[in-house]
Amino acid sequence: MLNLLDEKVSPCGLVINTSKTKVMRNPFSPSVPVLLRGSPIDDVEEYIYLGSQLNMENGLSGELMRRRKAGWAAFNSIRNETSDLTYEQLAEVFHDIDTIDGAVEIANTLYTNLSFFRILRSVTTDPGRIGYDLSIWNNSKLESIDGAVLPIWLDVLIVSNPLLALDCTHILKYYSDMRRIRGNKNNCGEHHSVTKTNP
Repeated sequence: MLNLLDEKVSPCGLVINTSKTKVMRNPFSPSVPVLLRGSPIDDVEEYIYLGSQLNMENGLSGELMRRRKAGWAAFNSIRNETSDLTYEQLAEVFHDIDTIDGAVEIANTLYTNLSFFRILRSVTTDPGRIGYDLSIWNNSKLESIDGAVLPIWLDVLIVSNPLLALDCTHILKYYSDMRRIRGNKNNCGEHHSVTKTNP
């Protein structure tokens, strides 16, 4: 049947690419080789077609692993808190960014301040998102968050920063009633109207 299809489409200029054509079999299929122009087509257990991995068991584990690897490859340029980026490098990265669409999380760092965020003016949030808009937690040397103090209505989590002395006037004025603030050098009134996720 494949040879007949190849024969009929050839006059139109269409050619079946034998390197991209694969055979997948279910347990009930005979193991007779499939030939195209006298050459056998590869038998495979799984195949990537139109960006998705297909297999006869309809299992998703291979596809999920493939996408996870692709995601890490795409975002490999993003450095985590164990990196050795200097304040100058962070300031350069955030130099032209005045709005972040999503959430900001600063966790497990050794930074003493967040001055590299000074240009940031706004965090655009999704009302349907679960979690905090601004999370600053578990930063053992953080003394000031002046760079991350935003004059906008945010749900905030500021916890477990033992050296952090907060400006309570700003926090009580600008940040929403959804705030969790504790475990810092000084805290500014914790208020919860809805349960959010913990770090």
